[in-house]
Amino acid sequence: MNVATGKVLDLAGCAAADGTDLRQWSWLNNSCQRFRFVSTATCGWVRLVNASSGKVADVANCATTDGADVRQWSWLSNACQQWQLVPVQRGSPVRPGPEVTGAAGTLPQRRRSGPGAARRRCGRAR
Repeated sequence: MNVATGKVLDLAGCAAADGTDLRQWSWLNNSCQRFRFVSTATCGWVRLVNASSGKVADVANCATTDGADVRQWSWLSNACQQWQLVPVQRGSPVRPGPEVTGAAGTLPQRRRSGPGAARRRCGRAR
């Protein structure tokens, strides 16, 4: 649910085709508005999988501009389809840090430090 509007992510027309727009919509309690967060091979990043189509949220053409279209697409395992959940408080501006920004098509890696950092990857001991 969007903190500003109270609306949820919705698959337009509940369509199954690649390129179908994702938009915000009032809650209808259907599978077109249900998404699973599935871990990717890149630590800390997830793909958003729609319950109705089984396809993922994708930034069209990996655009980096404001207002870029977000649509569903078959899983291609690329950076355009990987997201990071960042906790915020209601009314707080979101300012991504260096760990959630990067050049187009890349996912920056977080640096790990402290005891045991060399033995851990994504919270699991090696």
